[in-house]
Amino acid sequence: MGVSKLHRTVEGRQAARDIWSHAFTLLQRDVTDCGLLLLDPPFNLQAIQQTAAEVIFEEFRFQHYLAAPAAPLSIRQHHLENPSCRASSAGCGLVVDAGFSFTHAVPVLDHQIVAQGVRRVGIGGKVLTNYLKELISYRSINMMEETYLVEQIKEAACLVSQDLKRDLNLARQPGGQSPFRCEYVLPDGLESMRGHLRPWQARPAAPKGSCKEQAVSLNNERFMVPELVFNPSDISLPQAGLAQTVFEAVDALHPDLHAPLFSNIVLTGGTARCPGFAPRLQQELRALVDSDLQVNVTLAKDPTVAAWQGGSLVQARPSGLHRPALSVRPSCLGPTTFAAGKGLADQAAPGPLGSFCGLDRERVTKRPGVSASATAAAASVPAESGSPKTFLGIEYFTWQKILPLGLMFFCILFNYTILRDTKDVLVVTAPGSGAEVIPFLKTWVNLPMAIGFTVLYAKLANVLSTEALFYTCIIPFIAFFAGFAFLMYPLREVLHPTALAAELLTKLGPRFAGPIAILRNWTFCLFYVMAELWGSVVVSLLFWGFSNQICTVDEAKVFYPLFGLGANVALVFSGRAVKYFSQVRANLPAGVDGWGYSLKGMMGMVAVGGLIITLAYWGLNRTVVPRMTAAAPKKKKEKMHMSVGESFNFLAKSSYIRDLALLVVSYGISINLVEVTWKSKIKAQFPNPNDYSAFMGDFSSATGVVTFLMMIASRFIFKKYGWGVAALITPSVLLITGILFFVLVLGSGPLTPMLAGIGLTPLMAAVLVGAAQNIFSKSSKYSLFDPCKEMAYIPLDTETQVKGKAAIDVVCNPLGKSGGALIQQFMIVGFGSLAASTPYLGAILLGIVLMWMKAAASLNKQFTALEMKQKMAQSRGTSRSRKYKFVSKLNDLGFIEGQYVPLEDGELVTASMDVVESDNGPPPVPASSPKAA
Repeated sequence: MGVSKLHRTVEGRQAARDIWSHAFTLLQRDVTDCGLLLLDPPFNLQAIQQTAAEVIFEEFRFQHYLAAPAAPLSIRQHHLENPSCRASSAGCGLVVDAGFSFTHAVPVLDHQIVAQGVRRVGIGGKVLTNYLKELISYRSINMMEETYLVEQIKEAACLVSQDLKRDLNLARQPGGQSPFRCEYVLPDGLESMRGHLRPWQARPAAPKGSCKEQAVSLNNERFMVPELVFNPSDISLPQAGLAQTVFEAVDALHPDLHAPLFSNIVLTGGTARCPGFAPRLQQELRALVDSDLQVNVTLAKDPTVAAWQGGSLVQARPSGLHRPALSVRPSCLGPTTFAAGKGLADQAAPGPLGSFCGLDRERVTKRPGVSASATAAAASVPAESGSPKTFLGIEYFTWQKILPLGLMFFCILFNYTILRDTKDVLVVTAPGSGAEVIPFLKTWVNLPMAIGFTVLYAKLANVLSTEALFYTCIIPFIAFFAGFAFLMYPLREVLHPTALAAELLTKLGPRFAGPIAILRNWTFCLFYVMAELWGSVVVSLLFWGFSNQICTVDEAKVFYPLFGLGANVALVFSGRAVKYFSQVRANLPAGVDGWGYSLKGMMGMVAVGGLIITLAYWGLNRTVVPRMTAAAPKKKKEKMHMSVGESFNFLAKSSYIRDLALLVVSYGISINLVEVTWKSKIKAQFPNPNDYSAFMGDFSSATGVVTFLMMIASRFIFKKYGWGVAALITPSVLLITGILFFVLVLGSGPLTPMLAGIGLTPLMAAVLVGAAQNIFSKSSKYSLFDPCKEMAYIPLDTETQVKGKAAIDVVCNPLGKSGGALIQQFMIVGFGSLAASTPYLGAILLGIVLMWMKAAASLNKQFTALEMKQKMAQSRGTSRSRKYKFVSKLNDLGFIEGQYVPLEDGELVTASMDVVESDNGPPPVPASSPKAA
């Protein structure tokens, strides 16, 4: 008999009987001496199964009946069509059944469904047909009652887009320029009984009452309808798309099953025949699956009847494959009594899915394509383990990790704030110097030293362990800052070439005042550079690099904003410390070097903070790191020993790293464009170093308070809106506040009377507005930008993390600042002064921030995909060994079924108990065991 395709839902026993009666009549054969193989959907309701059994035995009186799922039969047919596929030969694969009502992703191992991996998308051919009906009825002809015709249109015209954005743009082209525009000519019921497609042609509308042919115009409907399978959210259905569903189906299983399942994905069902369905699924899965795993999506030769063909194969070879599982013997039993038949019962167990297997389970381990560990893991469920101890809802082990990290971050940011405020005062108020020297310093001193450090760090990373590398980097910083306060600053008159600088200034002229000021105050400039490197090296590279290695993405989303809460308390304390020493300098007697006195106090606190950081890091490496390695060992890539040039080439090939670098560079340029102009206003308002330092102390304290509040809000932002929105807030804040600052600087003249009325001069107003701009920009950076940047490193492998952070945090950070400084240098040379170039700086700021936002949006897509890959890798967990006992019961059909359940602690084991021990959860019931009957 030929294959009959019926796309309807059968309701009621009588309807099923009538349909089957018609089909069996066409066979012209007495079915009472035949067996029946009936395909069951996954997780079919037991009541439906029992009704089907009653119809089969009572109405038609079949001799044998087997209810089997379609997926294993499709895998068998796929092996017949593709004999070279190793996974199919072992009965392993993943069937994507795009059916009439739903789309199922069904993993199959050893010709059995792996139940815990079955997933479903609530969209099938019926939903697509109804959606197309609505679109056509709204845009063209009312066809809400013409389901059969719309199905024909769907099958003839629909296709799956490979690039939705591109195809939507193409479909918007006017007239016949759209490659998707066409017409479907409806049948007239007289000359034609089936419609057909034809190219679109512009023609005048037919007059009313005309008997001419009717045609439905189609355009983007052709690819937007099947798009629902991949993006159910298009119709507000809160489900994952097909690619994500397939990924989750495989990810739910043992990691050893991932490779054979991803490499053997078979598409069945009528919806899968839509052109482009297989390539689209292949493309989206490739973006989700690890690069070392092969993804192969294959469309069955006839996807609508692949399972039927596999079933015919089973019936044709009963001796080597399957036998009927249930039989009825009317002469001995009543018509509604069922018994276990022989044959299949000796080899397989009809489970809750009706799954069956014709091969002994132990034999699969010898077949190619599936490893022994994958076979053993197919039906395993992780064993229950004792709940870990918690405090305030957080595990003790997490507290042991988070508290030392929070202490480290507190001390690092405390030191950084003191160093940042001190370096500005030293350089801006030094003899022969000013705010104008900062662009030259950042471009020609800070950037080369950052590049030099990166070269050294890349070489040390190849020869030193992670712990030794941390100590090698941080100890020189601690030694330098202590040495500067107690040795270099007291000897500044000896170390600074004041006479040489004055002579050079006389010969070269004032245009070289900036470079000459760097030479004249070289120890101050060295302090400035080391303070800048503390932010890049210790904060970004050492701390965040270590934190990213021991924290997961989920932990980072919760605790990284909390790190900032404690760290920004440090901003308040450090700002108060700077303010205190400014006041002490003012109260010292004449003849006492106030700066020398305060430097010794502040650098002493920096040295103590550095020692606390080192001790906390040492403690974490002795307590947390070994336990994490033992509890969740990971396969690490073999460490690559690359040269510096190879390291940068390696990083330049990654679009992910490039987008991340663009974020850092954009921030550096943007903040520098505003900050230098603001600092020049501060020097003009506070020429005395004590006043300048006191103002910066108040500024740091205010930054700490605002950042503290932003940190509280950031946790809600990450939880509610995710990484992408959080990453866009910082550029938005910087753009808005930066434009306000430039507007005030440029338009202060008309505002002078109003400012005088509130007791402010235009200069003081510019200082205060610039301070507010820096406070909000830096608070959003500390609370959102920095956590976002560090979270982006977590899904990367160790090699990319270490060398990526070295290149981005140590080079790109000063590169951004020096880039902004270089822009200002060109503006000063081109326009004569910083004030004259201010309008153009505002325009440049706008362009940089827009580029920043675009990079953040691109990085968000890549970060989400990598996060999914990391979660897949983290599923490789271990479970402790436990004992399990076999518990059996009588099912509703009167057959024995059972499973292994954990043995309770202290439970007595009797001789009659069937007890086994397993490391991978409850063991499967052996197919050859009588327990499976």
